[in-house]
Amino acid sequence: MVTQGRGAILTMHDVNLAARYCDHLLLMYPTGEACWGTTRDMLVPKALEKLYSQPLAVGEVDGMPVFLPLGR
Repeated sequence: MVTQGRGAILTMHDVNLAARYCDHLLLMYPTGEACWGTTRDMLVPKALEKLYSQPLAVGEVDGMPVFLPLGR
């Protein structure tokens, strides 16, 4: 789609699917703040822990990041 000048807007809550399929992300925080950027720049523990209000474990599967909640 990108080579044809097209794109898509998706809404998802699964950060692991977003890591696999999205080029850019908009993180919308409960406080009203938002961050926009490339998937690589947005999917960092500091930003995601702020978003989900809990610590995350970070791993890698098939060269892609994987994020799992550690609990509260």
